[in-house]
Amino acid sequence: MKDFAREISQLASSFDAENVFISYADVEADRKEIDKLLQALKPLRITNPRLRIWHRALISSGDVEQQVAAELEKANIIIPLLSADYLGDDRILSTDIPIMDRRLSQGQAEIAPVILKQCYWEALPLMLKEGVERLPDNHLRAVVGGETNEDEAFRSVAAAFKKRFL
Repeated sequence: MKDFAREISQLASSFDAENVFISYADVEADRKEIDKLLQALKPLRITNPRLRIWHRALISSGDVEQQVAAELEKANIIIPLLSADYLGDDRILSTDIPIMDRRLSQGQAEIAPVILKQCYWEALPLMLKEGVERLPDNHLRAVVGGETNEDEAFRSVAAAFKKRFL
């Protein structure tokens, strides 16, 4: 009976959870950056137990595209990690972006992109829509060798995330 009660409690708390989906290009350089972003966001997960962060590296087996689409449908906060590789990824452009666009248009999700590397992100119409605001709010780039310290850039992303969503 205790297990059942715990499961019901977890289910009930999931209804008002912040479900975050981090979308990134599946290339080595961007995979390294997601680890740094997750590390920067970790303190927020400790102080906000209902914060649930999901990304495609969490998939261990099964239909990857189906799981990605299902998680995108659950997310109320979507963080695309923008780079030239991201903008050139056919899967992202044909699958993820249309779902993000629809969920934003229907008011079901907020989009908060992070610019990982200089890229022509403005060419993606979704990124120019009303309500899409980059993180951090002072537009620091979270890149190695960028104009800012990388640790400070990711700290700024985490601080902007907290300010905007928590």
